Amino acid sequence: MLKYGDRDAIVRAIDDNFVSYWKLHEGVVGVRLYDEDDCFRTQSPVPFPLFNSVMIARFNEDNLRTRLTEIIEPYEAAKLPIQWNIGPESSPSDLAEVLLDFGFEAKKPSIPGMAIDLYALPDRPAYADGFTAKRVETEEDANAYAEGCVAGFELPESSVIAFKQIAERNGENFSHFIGLVDGEPVSTSSLICADGVAGLYNVTTRVDARGRGAGGGITLAPLYEARRRGCSVGILHASEMGHPVYKRLGFETLCEIHQFVRPRPA
Repeated sequence: MLKYGDRDAIVRAIDDNFVSYWKLHEGVVGVRLYDEDDCFRTQSPVPFPLFNSVMIARFNEDNLRTRLTEIIEPYEAAKLPIQWNIGPESSPSDLAEVLLDFGFEAKKPSIPGMAIDLYALPDRPAYADGFTAKRVETEEDANAYAEGCVAGFELPESSVIAFKQIAERNGENFSHFIGLVDGEPVSTSSLICADGVAGLYNVTTRVDARGRGAGGGITLAPLYEARRRGCSVGILHASEMGHPVYKRLGFETLCEIHQFVRPRPA
C-alpha cells in the first residue's frame, strides 16, 4: 500500500489517478478515450475544453513538434478547443513553451496538486452545524449532484446533462456525494479509489451557500469513505478558492499542474 511518506510516489499518483478518473467517463456526452504509449487524451463532440483534454504527455525532444501536430489535427478538423494539463509526469521540460508556439494560452494561476494522510484524520469528521453528506444513489440525488456542479462551477445550464451522466456512473471504486445544509443540497464531490489512493474531483459549493462549512464537509465525506475502503492517501487538484479550505483540513501541496487551452478554431 502507498504510504504517505513516499512523496515521489504520491506525486506520480496525482497524475495517474486523474487518468483513472477519466477512464470512467468514456461515453459521457460522447467522450472518447485515446490511451496511447506517450499520452492520454479525450475527445468529445461537445465544444468544451474539459471534455477535449490531454492529461498526460511523455514526449521526447526529437518528436515533440511532430506529436503535437498529430494530436492537434483531429481537434482542429472538428473545430474543437483543447485543454492541455502539464503535471509532474509530463515531458519534455520545454513542453509548456512549445505549446505556446502552437497557439495554446496559459491559464493562471497554476493548480496545486495536494495530498493528505487519511490515517492522520480524526476518528470522525467534524462537520459544521446543519451539514450532512450523502452518497448519490437515486435519480433525485443524481439531479441534485448535476445541478450542484453546474451552479458551483458557474457553467452553462447545458452542462447539466454531462454531470447527470457522470453521477449515474457509480461503482465499487467510483462514488459521488452531495452536501446538504439544513436539508438543502448545496455542494458536490466525486471520489475514485485506485491503487490505495483516493482522488477527489468536482468539489464545489453553490455560490450562495459558501462560507457555511459545506465545502469542507463535502471534502471530508469522501475522504472518510475512502479510508473505510482501505485507501491511505487522499489527493486533489485545488482551485484558488478551495486551496485555503483544503489546507485547513490538513492537505499539503506536493506539485503544481499547469493548464493550457487552445481556443476553438473559427
